[in-house]
Amino acid sequence: MKKLPLLLLPLLSGAFVLQGEDVIIVPAVNGVAAVAQVDTVTITGGSATDTFSVTVDGNALAAVAFNTDLATTATDLAAAINADATIGALVTADASAADGSLTLTAKTAGTGFTASSTANDVSTTGAAASTDAATTANVREVSTAASVDLSRNSIYETGTAGTGLVSSNNYELSDSTLGAGTGGNLASYSV
Repeated sequence: MKKLPLLLLPLLSGAFVLQGEDVIIVPAVNGVAAVAQVDTVTITGGSATDTFSVTVDGNALAAVAFNTDLATTATDLAAAINADATIGALVTADASAADGSLTLTAKTAGTGFTASSTANDVSTTGAAASTDAATTANVREVSTAASVDLSRNSIYETGTAGTGLVSSNNYELSDSTLGAGTGGNLASYSV
């Protein structure tokens, strides 16, 4: 095997960078912070004895009765969600818009949930109604790839005409090719 000079080898996930005799992988992708999912439930109609409920991750809230108007009913529903030991551990409900809507925000950013609302027309007026909407999508954290220390490793040409690379520890760097007319400089290899 022919030992090649090391400078820089671009990779899909980062780059090998030579520091003295040490080779370090520098990730090309920075991390992405987790974002909390937010869903909106809107009570669009209701009267007298109608009831409303929310289910989060299969956990159904006990029905909450219509109270005076849509905004007050949404506030009561949010308070019941926050007071429920199971559902309140998953989401935080907020009805501060005072318009009959309430937002459900994941307690833990990056942990998604499924939510739905139910309007029960107990008054039989046909007025009870609610809608559900995804407001902010859940985003899971993507952390920066850990650097891998390949100290004291050398990269060697293994095939004829530069058809492959392998480190001195026999780690194969598959799908590598040597650019034509480059004289074996590692910076000319691509993966």
